Amino acid sequence: MRAIFLLLLFIASYSSISANGIAQQLVFIFGRVIQTHGWPG
Repeated sequence: MRAIFLLLLFIASYSSISANGIAQQLVFIFGRVIQTHGWPG
């Protein structure tokens, strides 16, 4: 699960220049949830 998150973060870092960085925003929100509740699984 952690590897998947890191991959999404990596992709989002390059997606920030397109589609208003929607992917980056989703990863940011997901990151906030992880900081609050811990890693899933």
